[in-house]
Amino acid sequence: MTTQLVLLGVDFARAPVAVRGQLAYSDDQARLLFQQARGTVPVHEAAIVSTCNRTEFYLVAEAPDAADRWLDVVRRERGGGLAHDATCRLMRRQGDVAAAHLFRVACGLESAMLGDAQILKQVKRGFAVAAECGVVGPVLTELSRQASVVARRARRDTDISRGAGSLASAVADQVATQRDAMGRAVTVLVLGAGTVARECLQYLAKRSDGPLLVSNRTPGRAVTLARECGAIAIGWDERYRAAARSDIVVSAVSAASPVLTPDVLPPLRAAGPPQPSLVIDLSVPRSVAPGFPARIIDVDGIAAHRDDSMRRREASVAAVEALVAGQLEAWRAWQAGRAHEALLKTLFANEARHRAQMAAAMAIELGFTIEAADRVLRQLTRPLLREHARALRHLGRVEPAAASPAA
Repeated sequence: MTTQLVLLGVDFARAPVAVRGQLAYSDDQARLLFQQARGTVPVHEAAIVSTCNRTEFYLVAEAPDAADRWLDVVRRERGGGLAHDATCRLMRRQGDVAAAHLFRVACGLESAMLGDAQILKQVKRGFAVAAECGVVGPVLTELSRQASVVARRARRDTDISRGAGSLASAVADQVATQRDAMGRAVTVLVLGAGTVARECLQYLAKRSDGPLLVSNRTPGRAVTLARECGAIAIGWDERYRAAARSDIVVSAVSAASPVLTPDVLPPLRAAGPPQPSLVIDLSVPRSVAPGFPARIIDVDGIAAHRDDSMRRREASVAAVEALVAGQLEAWRAWQAGRAHEALLKTLFANEARHRAQMAAAMAIELGFTIEAADRVLRQLTRPLLREHARALRHLGRVEPAAASPAA
């Protein structure tokens, strides 16, 4: 039997968030699963890619029932048949199809947000944890390497991950543009603690180099969100004072009337620079009153920026798919070369053994030293072996740099 790459998994298109949550794996949980599967599942290599949108197991095995036995361990470890939940359509892929899927995932083609810039880091982390646990071998090492190669090419040569893919990332883009225009770090105040405010703060925490402030009518929610995102919680009654010392205000609150009006801010900032210089109002109805002394971008303006980015990303899909197809050919070439490399290892090992025997005999019969006899024999045999190696690698379309035996 030959080893086979197998993929098992669920993603946002196949399972609701409740099932995905039950099948999610942190780094420590992945380590525990590898430990539980060791010695009980006939799998040579394993890795887990687990994000909020997917959990995927990449396995290398010979036994035809290895994948099912792996799932048995998962079910026992998670306390039930979650992977067979009625609302979950388990994905199974093998061989080249499994490899192509990982390439697409790493490039952001399979993400809920097309071109997700974070997914490559998550893929690399999943394989790194598996490598730390000693469950990654040559197949998954090469698979991970090639996934990184094609993902980097996609990001470098296409627009698949450029621009904003969500309202929150579009807000972060606007903040970055304002920061670059001002030529310094900026202070950002976020009003609200709901889903949109949280996503904005998460993006800003990754990209901002200045202080982040958050204020909400429910103080506890502001404190919790500030703790999650490395921000500073501000009391709701202090929002005007916070706005007066901020460069940018992002308002994402649900309110029947404006929470920022133009009459309060000027006295607070009279002694200082005109702040804020930019207000991003994501609320509907608008939460910043007309006449507020700052440049205001409303939710439609942010959405237009996001939509323009998404159009560019969508236009890049065909180019990225072509890169994936090319990488799949490289993967197939590497796979074809594996059998040749095993043969070459055997050839070189046999040659070394026979050369040692002949060198010892020549030393006795002809009076040579063993070192001198070995040198003469190596000059005769190694060029011939190298020719055979080149021919085999050419048949397998494997570049010499990928070969393991040393000539």
